[in-house]
Amino acid sequence: MKRLIVLSLILAVLATIPSTASAYTLSGDIDGGVWFGGITYVYAVSLDFTGGLPDFYIGLALLGNGLYSVLFVPEGDYILFAYQDRDNNLIPSVDDYFGFYGELLPEIVSVSGNVGGLDIEISPLPATTITGTLDYSGTNTGLTFLQAATDPEFEYIEHFSILLDSAGSGEYTIFTEPGEYYIRAFMDLDWNFTYTAGDPMGYFGFPDDPALVDVTGGSASNINFTLYDPLDLDLTLEPVGGPIIIPAQGGEFQFTATLENNGVGPALFDVWTDVLLPDSSIYGPIILRPMNMPGGSQIVRIMTQAVPAAAPAGTYTYRGFTGNYPDEILTEDSFTFDKSAGFDLSPAFHDWTVSGWEGESNASSDLPPPCRLYPAYPNPFNNSTQLMFTLEDVAEVKITLYDIQGRCIADLANGSYPAGFHWITVDGSELPSGVYFSRMVSGNISTTVRLILQK
Repeated sequence: MKRLIVLSLILAVLATIPSTASAYTLSGDIDGGVWFGGITYVYAVSLDFTGGLPDFYIGLALLGNGLYSVLFVPEGDYILFAYQDRDNNLIPSVDDYFGFYGELLPEIVSVSGNVGGLDIEISPLPATTITGTLDYSGTNTGLTFLQAATDPEFEYIEHFSILLDSAGSGEYTIFTEPGEYYIRAFMDLDWNFTYTAGDPMGYFGFPDDPALVDVTGGSASNINFTLYDPLDLDLTLEPVGGPIIIPAQGGEFQFTATLENNGVGPALFDVWTDVLLPDSSIYGPIILRPMNMPGGSQIVRIMTQAVPAAAPAGTYTYRGFTGNYPDEILTEDSFTFDKSAGFDLSPAFHDWTVSGWEGESNASSDLPPPCRLYPAYPNPFNNSTQLMFTLEDVAEVKITLYDIQGRCIADLANGSYPAGFHWITVDGSELPSGVYFSRMVSGNISTTVRLILQK
């Protein structure tokens, strides 16, 4: 994910800085701007969304770079951003430089006294913009993110913006490089700076599939859409026929999978299945798919699941889930089946293959999802956590761990990996508590996930 991040703010009225007995100073250095190229403004924006626009407090670096101070900041939680106003119009524009404290994603600054060392790196904004209006009529309040992605599942986010209005409505601007993008927004109710399935969400193109916005030849305007409240999903797995007993040489069974989006708005989520073995170990995911379902829609599939001959005897639980794989489950369902005995490998049933989803065959070991780095689980974590990545084909993969200052901490993976699912362990036992980023690069695909180490 590129570090081209922009806030969409209405800065026409700059509030008078209040005087309070419990006010503190935030300070640091600005780097990356143009010396004497314009004043760099630093905004400390309160995360107290009790109504309307949040309070914000302003400092500046007169020479563009160098020391700044934000004065009279009350106790509370804040995010900080800076922009060098090179055209003197008091709002971020394509000639300006911009950056967050926290770089890839904003880092929350908790203020209960004077805080120093809040250094901010700024860099040129992209040359094109996507603008429009966001509307939300629900009752939730919070920080609203807008994202520009190169895929309709929003796995590969290239640029994003923040709408600092607690009501989730208003005009927005996303600064982008020339290209084609899918646009969505979500209200970040759990403050993890990424979309989770319980957040109010909407995308441009609803109620149809996400629509491309073309800015290859210039900026795009009137990209208007609506946020909808959290998902209302149902998942049902029903075995076909009577009790399922798989013979020793392996076999297969059928089941009906029913997915329903009972909400008004669109639903973007993962659906996956696995199997709980007789010894309580888990094999899977067997199916793992990103879903995009309009409100009020239903998907029904009759699936055929193979059980390999080498599977041991006993009772199995076949399970299905919706949510954000692997660390958030919204709905789940399951049923049991039995296998009479274990057996030597059979050429007919050698793997947990499954077919019936949109007519094609899928096997977790043969046809995994496209190249992707999944969120850490658990996250936040204490000492260690796991990351999973998938590869469609054999590929060179490098996964690197960075701290909040962008310094390389460790190479987690570096080499050639076969197609399939892979797990790696992040050892944080020697690291201090804080925010870290793990970045996966494979070919021309780059994915970054955020980790929180809490000891």
